[in-house]
Amino acid sequence: MKPLLFIILIFLSAPFAWPSEEKLVAAIFYVEPFGFKGQDGEVSGATSDIIKAIENKSDIRIEQILLPYKRMLALLETGEIDFSIFFRSKFSDTITESIIPLYDLPTIVIGRKGTKITGYNDLYGMKLATTLGVQYSSRLDDDKQLQVTYVRDYDGAIMRLQRKSVDAIISPEKILYYQLKKLGLKTDILGEPYVLTTNTAWLQFSKHSKNKHYINSLKSSIQLLKEENKIDQVLDSYFH
Repeated sequence: MKPLLFIILIFLSAPFAWPSEEKLVAAIFYVEPFGFKGQDGEVSGATSDIIKAIENKSDIRIEQILLPYKRMLALLETGEIDFSIFFRSKFSDTITESIIPLYDLPTIVIGRKGTKITGYNDLYGMKLATTLGVQYSSRLDDDKQLQVTYVRDYDGAIMRLQRKSVDAIISPEKILYYQLKKLGLKTDILGEPYVLTTNTAWLQFSKHSKNKHYINSLKSSIQLLKEENKIDQVLDSYFH
């Protein structure tokens, strides 16, 4: 037998483990500073950094995809996306398993300087603006008496408030103040905030994912990150 043929036969008959291409796919919905495209075109933001920390802690390869909120939900529903980190809603509970909470964000309603909002009933008769798709509370979502205009992003809501086409904005407090700073606006143009609710961001895993065997590892890794205060450190890097 020729030496080259002998080597080939030995190679083919020997057990060989190909490198695993298995990975999780995480959706990050576009809302600054949690998810956006950086200057290099890569997915960036607080959620992106948290997922990178989870990836490093768990040794699970995680691909990140930046998506609009509704598209993210659609792909979680089919299982094309394995998981994401966002606020729970009645609909998300039907398509995902809520695995572990990561952080809390107060959601506020706030108007121009001089606007007083001291309770939920003050919202009736006001023109409100918030971003399309995001759900903050069942009470708000189900209340058909409220006049809510849905815009593409929080920048758009701020612009509408400045033009006086709306009376107040509904937004997570930290996101609103981040956008004001980005636009070069001061918080003193706004009135006192009314805290509508406190929302919790959960890791939500698709019920139709084929990779549910990774859930326990993700949960353990996030718990360790929380104990090491890593998640708060990521958030502080964007909001301070």
